[in-house]
Amino acid sequence: MQQQQQQQQQQREQPHHLKQQRQKQQLQQQQQKQHEQQQKKQQQHEQQQQQHLLHLVSSWLAPLFLSLETLNQQKQRPTGSTPNWFAAAAAAAAAAAAAAAYASAAPSAAAAAMAFVGMGCAAKNLMQTAHAAAAKAAAAAAAAAAAAALHFCSSSSSIQILPQQQQQQQQQQQLLLCCCCC
Repeated sequence: MQQQQQQQQQQREQPHHLKQQRQKQQLQQQQQKQHEQQQKKQQQHEQQQQQHLLHLVSSWLAPLFLSLETLNQQKQRPTGSTPNWFAAAAAAAAAAAAAAAYASAAPSAAAAAMAFVGMGCAAKNLMQTAHAAAAKAAAAAAAAAAAAALHFCSSSSSIQILPQQQQQQQQQQQLLLCCCCC
């Protein structure tokens, strides 16, 4: 009789226990989904920031180095009211300010900000010198800083880089190194 009562009580408690277990599992699954969604959003945000930084690097560096190559070929400071190299130098300084703003929002952008600051310094040197060798040295320093920043961003564990982006980064690094060695 007593054993029968215990069995009946266990049968009543068992569905309640199973219900609690199911609720607990559902709660854990919801929390896991939310966590995964947050991680995915963070990765997407970091990827967008990195793409934007890479765009800044390519769009601001290309005119700067093209102008430097022109300067190097002429072996003198170009004359004119607004020379191309001056515009490129101003663009590099503007890029430094933009990257510094990004650095405050994303730790992975700090290295890119350093690169842009390096370009800003190179731009300042360019504006102050008429000597092609000094301009070339300043460009080499800026290129090294930018290449280091690109390498840091690509090796950062918090950022997932797509194969296409890696290829673009490698091309940009090769362009930077080529411009230094020319």
